[in-house]
Amino acid sequence: LGGNLDRVVEQIEKKMGVSKYNAGRLVYTENAYIQAVATGESYRETGVKQFEFIATLDERTSDICQSMDGNVFDIKDYQPGVTVPPLHPWCRSCTAPHFADMKGIGERFARDPDTGERYFVPRDMKYPEWEKTFVTNPGTGQAGPKAGLTPVPAGVTMGLDALQSVQDIENWMKAHNWFRPDSSGTGKFDIQLSGCDLEAAREIARAYEQVMTEFPFLKGNIDAVQAKSLSPSTYAQCYSLGGGRVEVSTRIFKDAANLKKMYDRDVVGGFHCVGTDWTSIVTHELGHALDGYLTNQGMGGMKPYGGFKRVSAMMRPQVMKDCGLKVSDAGNEVSRYAMTNAAEWFAECFAEGMKSVSPRKVATEFMKQLRNLVKGVKIP
Repeated sequence: LGGNLDRVVEQIEKKMGVSKYNAGRLVYTENAYIQAVATGESYRETGVKQFEFIATLDERTSDICQSMDGNVFDIKDYQPGVTVPPLHPWCRSCTAPHFADMKGIGERFARDPDTGERYFVPRDMKYPEWEKTFVTNPGTGQAGPKAGLTPVPAGVTMGLDALQSVQDIENWMKAHNWFRPDSSGTGKFDIQLSGCDLEAAREIARAYEQVMTEFPFLKGNIDAVQAKSLSPSTYAQCYSLGGGRVEVSTRIFKDAANLKKMYDRDVVGGFHCVGTDWTSIVTHELGHALDGYLTNQGMGGMKPYGGFKRVSAMMRPQVMKDCGLKVSDAGNEVSRYAMTNAAEWFAECFAEGMKSVSPRKVATEFMKQLRNLVKGVKIP
């Protein structure tokens, strides 16, 4: 619909002479329909084969959405109003891509109807299970056990876009338990995004969310991200073999609008990958963290005189060869930065493969081989 929806509601209320409730019902339900159509187009364009219906886990959810929660459909059956929300006015349900090999990975939010407290629950918890756990049984006067469930900290909301402060984003990231505990006990190595503007902090969190969802074995195995004063020309850096901590530049990440312009100039100049933007910077650094973690697991093999060979050094010649290219072609086929060394080649391919809507052949082949490589990695 465009613009602020509350404003659109007010305009319809005044021009049509209807109640605010009826105007709101029309605007928000039609907006949900438009979003559903756009989401379906996105699924098809990106090759999603199946999708899952996701209802809100609270006491306000309609009977029809309760019954649909967790149902998986083929993309050919994607039909808003039938298999896709909105199924009724004010519908709050949504969909998500479904991948069979991601079963049991991830979390969702649920609300305790008695206390109002929110919890992280397993991603595959469906509405009937939520009722057994959270809704008071009339016979016993008690709800089910919540052992093992993590309460959502204050200030954390369901979506990153709703967070209104950098502190909220830090709390949101902490609540996902993505990082190794601060072994110093001083908070020195905890999440620190102070100095970043809100949009930049939000995209940092979004990058971690995307990478942790696809590579869940990293959860609890890398150090927390921190914003620091770095050298003038450095966007960010990663201690790839030393815990995977990513550091972003406070000088650069304090202004997302200017950062976007800087990065766009790099892409135009061929320094970074075609199809990426400034939100790819942290994804690039997480590529280093992934390279380091896999290397430390011995997945790159051994060097002739001892020690582990970097996974990036193992993958680079094979991927380029399988694309009918030489390593020296990386400048044209990946980016000029990818010519620096195997580690930067890996991180650039990773950023393009994860962030571009149309990754080129090297990034596509890289992601294919990377996904095959990590199939044997155990999820903690």
